[in-house]
Amino acid sequence: MDEKKFPFTIDASDWHLIDEDLLYQNDWVKPFLLSKSSSCISSAKGFGKTFLLKVKRKRIEERKRVEEGYSIHCIPKSQMLDTIPENIQWGKNLQNILSKYNNWVLLWKLSISLAVVKFECGKNVKYKKDVFETLEPVLCDILEQKFCDTPCEILKKILSSEMKKLVVILKNTSTIMNIVKRIQLSYAIFIDNVDEKMGLFLFDADNPYRNTDTNINIWYYSQYSILQVMHDFKQVEGHIDIYCGIRQEVVKEHLRCSATGLHFQLSRFITEIKYSYNDLEKMFVLYVDNSDESYLVQNCEENKITAFFGEEIKNLHTYNELEEPFHYVYRHSLKRPRDIMAICVACKENSIRKNINKFRDTVNTKAIDIAETYLSNIEPFIVDEFNKYDIKSFITNDLSTNVFRKEDLIEICSKYNKIYDASECSKDECERCKKLHPFCTLYNVGLLGYIQDNEGIVGVKEQYFLPPGHSLHTAKSALPKSDIYFLHPSINDWLKDKNNSQSFNACKSFVVGDSKPITNDQICNAITEIEQYKKTIQLNISDTKFHKIKSCVKKIFCIMLQKKWSLFSRNKLSCKNDIEINKKNETKDVLV
Repeated sequence: MDEKKFPFTIDASDWHLIDEDLLYQNDWVKPFLLSKSSSCISSAKGFGKTFLLKVKRKRIEERKRVEEGYSIHCIPKSQMLDTIPENIQWGKNLQNILSKYNNWVLLWKLSISLAVVKFECGKNVKYKKDVFETLEPVLCDILEQKFCDTPCEILKKILSSEMKKLVVILKNTSTIMNIVKRIQLSYAIFIDNVDEKMGLFLFDADNPYRNTDTNINIWYYSQYSILQVMHDFKQVEGHIDIYCGIRQEVVKEHLRCSATGLHFQLSRFITEIKYSYNDLEKMFVLYVDNSDESYLVQNCEENKITAFFGEEIKNLHTYNELEEPFHYVYRHSLKRPRDIMAICVACKENSIRKNINKFRDTVNTKAIDIAETYLSNIEPFIVDEFNKYDIKSFITNDLSTNVFRKEDLIEICSKYNKIYDASECSKDECERCKKLHPFCTLYNVGLLGYIQDNEGIVGVKEQYFLPPGHSLHTAKSALPKSDIYFLHPSINDWLKDKNNSQSFNACKSFVVGDSKPITNDQICNAITEIEQYKKTIQLNISDTKFHKIKSCVKKIFCIMLQKKWSLFSRNKLSCKNDIEINKKNETKDVLV
């Protein structure tokens, strides 16, 4: 790909050449790139960890090239970042070993140490002979393996070993660490995408050993243990630096669970990446600056946003509000650079940006894809009882408006719980209620917003959504106090798309969007709209599902009483058909 032509790229893994002209540095990015002590970059998925790790490596290699006396070897050699290969052979015994945090620490120590030792053996025959005389044969076999040179490739090899051999390998960690201590050269190890690669087979529905609780712990340990190894290498020797990216959820979970000061010792290695609205807008302008003129709608040096989007959609009208095109893109994103890039790639053709309707449709369609992908990615990590049901199903089947009062949320939640266990939740004690809390979950994952005071301007209120991945570790939490709550715009688009043959009512009193100001008049108008909905709109969440179950059971018992048991199997299909016909005729309740 020619980044200078159209640099908007969704996945930095596609970039083999790193162009620092595309690097946007805010106060969160700079410390990671400039500080040697900051070795780990942390964020939710989609914040550009891979790109920043590649920039870090490029700068180290450039320093080696121009600075006399600075010598360091980067691993891996043939690519910029090391990643875990796919197709690890999974088994119950292996799952038991990986479910222990200390075993992950040993595995990473072994894998990194063996990669460094193998590099040294390739340069010095005598050194290799001494090493092979010291190590167990099973470790020598790993060092002799072809195409097994990086820590992640060695990790896969270790995990593919027979269980007896694996136990022997783990017991020899201290031996290989003592060999590494004697190495004089400096090394920089770059590891990325552990979260993604581990998730591919840990949470694969076809994994016969899939166990949600155990595998979630394995996913956390596989990443956080790298920080422990960073710390331990620093304690014994300072010539091996490890650079990696881990998910923000992992850091938060470890902070929540750690009973010692270990987390605070390891936190000095971590730089958490964040981007504000202004940051993302500046990043967007930077990419427009580096785009070929053929991808710009018009030549406008003084305003890069206009240059990219053009005069035709310079000001969008949404519910009688003027809206700049970049803000329209931003509020349909999840506040991540990847989302901005993905929407811009979808709008790559100039003809889309010359027509308001095409632009809206393209952005909205991409927003649906972003929301669906996000929910699929986080589904295994949602800490609640959502394993009893599908969060996507709750959104698409049980909601038909996007703005709610607190009492509306409670009523919907109560009805929803009644469907599943025939008992309503406690309407007055949400914090102590032990039922399902779908709206708390939507809030925790950043898809249900609320109103807060603007921190910088006294008397001004604004809309706010939690950042993605911010509270995945939270089982449930009381929603913050707010006059109204609202679904994320990407969910609105999703609901409109799914409910095209039904009634979906989007609130028109204000435009929903993170960081967007909202007035008291708009809030009052929204509440009035909600009250009108209660009078005129049919509920999508209803007791009808529960009544269908009761109806089915009643019919079955009637058959059993009136006819012989042998006739039951023949009538079961008839009963099922009757229920399907009744689905079309049942009346739905009123949506709040």
